[in-house]
Amino acid sequence: MTPIIYNPIKTESTEYSDSDSDKRKSEVNTLFFPKYNLAVESKITSWLTGRFGANQSYAHRIFNGNGFRYEYYDKDYYMNLGLTFSFGNFCVDSVLEQELLFEGPEFIGGNTNGLATEISVKYKF
Repeated sequence: MTPIIYNPIKTESTEYSDSDSDKRKSEVNTLFFPKYNLAVESKITSWLTGRFGANQSYAHRIFNGNGFRYEYYDKDYYMNLGLTFSFGNFCVDSVLEQELLFEGPEFIGGNTNGLATEISVKYKF
């Protein structure tokens, strides 16, 4: 779990026109609430381990600039599946493509990103 984070950002810009210059100031204050992570891992066979992970975060943003105020809440949710293959001293760890989980494979006429978004290979010496 990530603690509460406050992130204020202030900017100032100058726009020039034919007659004069105009200074614009803006401010964005973001308050991030705790981010929750959940993960479950289980050995499927002696050489295969499966993993499910999910996280969710919340943010409250306030934008002040040029005479107006805009306030909104933001929520992010992400989940993934992973597989680890172990063969002797080799270990191949992968995170499956999220689109593959929800939309399935699109091999014919689709625009799939492949089977995995991350792959790592380790060798024990």
